[in-house]
Amino acid sequence: MQRLKLLTFLLPICFLAACSQPSNFAEARSQSGSTKVAARTFTWNDRRAIGTIFLGNSPAYAPNNPRKWLNSKDLNLFTPAGKTEFRKRMMGLAAYSIHHLRQINAQGVIVFDVEGIEAADGAYTWVGDPRLLEERAPEMDEIADEFFQKFKDAGLRVGVTIRSQFMYPYQTPLPPRWWEKDKNIAHYWSYKTKEDAVKGISEKIAYARKRWGATLFYIDSNNDKWSDVIAKVQQQFPDSLIIPEHTNNNPDYLAFSAPLERVDAWKYDVNREHREQHPQGFKAVLIRDPKQFEQKYRISLYDYLLPKVQVGDVLMINVWYPEPYQQVVQKVYRDVYGDRCCTWNPKNRRS
Repeated sequence: MQRLKLLTFLLPICFLAACSQPSNFAEARSQSGSTKVAARTFTWNDRRAIGTIFLGNSPAYAPNNPRKWLNSKDLNLFTPAGKTEFRKRMMGLAAYSIHHLRQINAQGVIVFDVEGIEAADGAYTWVGDPRLLEERAPEMDEIADEFFQKFKDAGLRVGVTIRSQFMYPYQTPLPPRWWEKDKNIAHYWSYKTKEDAVKGISEKIAYARKRWGATLFYIDSNNDKWSDVIAKVQQQFPDSLIIPEHTNNNPDYLAFSAPLERVDAWKYDVNREHREQHPQGFKAVLIRDPKQFEQKYRISLYDYLLPKVQVGDVLMINVWYPEPYQQVVQKVYRDVYGDRCCTWNPKNRRS
């Protein structure tokens, strides 16, 4: 299995029968700027790690592999033999990822780029709209159901990236290297109203849930001032875990989502008061470039992650290759939960 070296950002299984499912909603109200949020505090007791998978690699563009799958310039997705090889490699990657997910006792996996990565860096990264899979990546559309089913058969939850924006209208099918011909095509536009945002995000999530049974969703490029958008999306899908990228340290997000923290880029600071206000609240801590993080902050990744897991946060880590920091994740969870990993009880939260 060839290791992918992705330039974009960034697994563990207690026996699923013993893991608590999200349930038991209680009414909560909070203040988000000038907008009042009527949300439901959700409960997600499974605090095992979540695996992350990136199927494309931005520098690897080739005319016969325009979605940059698997860092492979030798794939030819326009021939029957090439499609057969593509399926073989994707299923091999799934099996390899499941192996690493089991090593870290993960609850599930999020595939960040199920639609591939076609345009140049910075112009058009995550599509984040699984409804476009057949149109944007027909070769993946043909095998996506089988790909996700492998993880589900292994007892794992599955999920995808959902972009909190819409794409500028474009022609179909897209011509080769289309982003060089029309720059407008290569950009996303923010929703104009909160109602549009709720509708757009919810429709994308509903598709992934119906087709693959997805319940884990990374929300990319969301408007951090619109916390009530995420709250309303969570109300529609109470059995799903929503991980918004941007929160601007607003503690309201703890009531209805797992706010993202990236160890290499930004922190989501939660103090004791916030934890007390949201006893079931937790963050999703994405492990990316940990060596750079350790050099910058002069603290070991273990020492940084340990207190986060102690207060109930969930770790996210790459799993399609033998990420060396998987051992750190294993040790943190073992030291916090012992052999009874990882059903959360806020009474056991450590400050």
